[in-house]
Amino acid sequence: MKTDIVRIGAKRLAIFVACVASIPIWPYIAVAFWKVASVDFLFFAPQIAFPYHGIFTSDLNIAGSHVRTFTPTVATWLTIGQWILVAVLFAAATIRVRRTGYLILLSLVTIALVIFATHPVINLCGKTLFLDGL
Repeated sequence: MKTDIVRIGAKRLAIFVACVASIPIWPYIAVAFWKVASVDFLFFAPQIAFPYHGIFTSDLNIAGSHVRTFTPTVATWLTIGQWILVAVLFAAATIRVRRTGYLILLSLVTIALVIFATHPVINLCGKTLFLDGL
């Protein structure tokens, strides 16, 4: 019985991790299937989904200056930690969902919710997320 729970949880973790790992190719998938110009925002999806490298705080003494909040190493570990935590919680919350298609859809919805919830939290902490290219 315990082995079944571990196997089922591992499947959910694998599906979620695969969906998170696919974020950098989302714009190419959208362009290939939808052929519309309104998918340009998806090219910023990796920066938005893994935001800790682009979080800055403003130096109030110098107009227009920004100070990086995290070193690249810390930013990488924060990103990994955030998505591992979300993946484990996702696997636990979807233990009764049996269909793989539903799991993929739920994982994409969960990823979108986490992305949209992360940025207000960053702003509440007095930080700003700057995207490269904007």
